[in-house]
Amino acid sequence: MATGFIGIGNMGLPMAENLLKKTGQLFVYDINDAAVQKLTDQGADYLSLSQMAEKCEIVFMMLPNGSISKSTLFSQDGLIQHSSALKLVVDMSSVTASDSQDCAKALAEKGIGFLDAPVSGGMPKAKEGTLSFMVGGKEEDFQLAKPFLKAMGTSVRRIGESGSGSVTKLANQVIVTALLGAVGEAYTMAAKAGADPALVYEALKGGLAQNTLMDMYLPKIWNRDFTPGGILALNLKDVNNIIKTAEELQVEIPVTRTMEKIIRSEELKDCQTEDHRSIVKYFEQKAGIIIQSEKLPETR
Repeated sequence: MATGFIGIGNMGLPMAENLLKKTGQLFVYDINDAAVQKLTDQGADYLSLSQMAEKCEIVFMMLPNGSISKSTLFSQDGLIQHSSALKLVVDMSSVTASDSQDCAKALAEKGIGFLDAPVSGGMPKAKEGTLSFMVGGKEEDFQLAKPFLKAMGTSVRRIGESGSGSVTKLANQVIVTALLGAVGEAYTMAAKAGADPALVYEALKGGLAQNTLMDMYLPKIWNRDFTPGGILALNLKDVNNIIKTAEELQVEIPVTRTMEKIIRSEELKDCQTEDHRSIVKYFEQKAGIIIQSEKLPETR
């Protein structure tokens, strides 16, 4: 089955590399020529959008936002204008549930399937091919895409109908963003009180407060490592999608709204291209301390 991949910047590149490596053939498109070159050097073939729709039966997209996803599909030069071969579009971008539902409905009118399949795991897991996929759409479309998603991830789960994958990703981001705030708040307070953050962490391990984010990020914070896996600006994009979705659904999200103000704060204006764990710098600057430990464990 001829397969296409659109959007090979940042996380899209290692995802496409894994898909190419494990399937043996891939057609690619991106407006970034350098990104395209990296994949064609590895054996992928470049196609324009119109050529991709004419040649590929399944197309994966990893794009910055819902507006770009819609433009890629439905603009004058978009995929569906030339969709003689196209059977299924899998949008792995982080967008709102309503964006995904709009795409699914419009593609269904053309007889083309659609899955919203956002990912969790960040750049490290994209490179490893161990991402988690949260998928919304029809079961038959999910079964068609599943072997390809398995080439890029280890957890591939269908949640329900169109939009359910996207809203699951937003739920994930609500929790991740809140945890980033909680870690910054808790460890700043501990450090300001004179407690060694590493010993506080050891004491909390095994209790209800232990979580994967704390395990992964605290050693990097202690080592002042804010090398991006997922940048803070993308976290803000997800927060904006959460707010939009919550307003559409008329649900209250006071924790996320507070975190949105923190991410936009003066304290973090120069951190937007750092990893999103740089949220802790807001709390550090407010308290006038740095979360650091005498123990200084190695970065994981």
